[in-house]
Amino acid sequence: MSDTLLGIDVWFDGQQMETLKTETVATTNTHGTGCTLSAAIAANLALDKPPLAAAKAAKTYVTQALKHALDIGQGQGPVGHWFPLVYDFSRR
Repeated sequence: MSDTLLGIDVWFDGQQMETLKTETVATTNTHGTGCTLSAAIAANLALDKPPLAAAKAAKTYVTQALKHALDIGQGQGPVGHWFPLVYDFSRR
């Protein structure tokens, strides 16, 4: 897979198409990214965010979770779901 394709998703709701890009996170610990993205979209929709805004927020969350992924076990480690609880980003 080309590195230029990493960090890119396409949003299409039947009418509007958007390319959602984030920085590429250099990690092999990507276990759970798809499930995390879909759960984060659902959670943001439950918070009454519009669908595109929910997808963008979820993508930002997954990117941060990849930055805090765990290098544990054998193979691909999991993304760091709990990073908002561990790190206080307001002080950065």
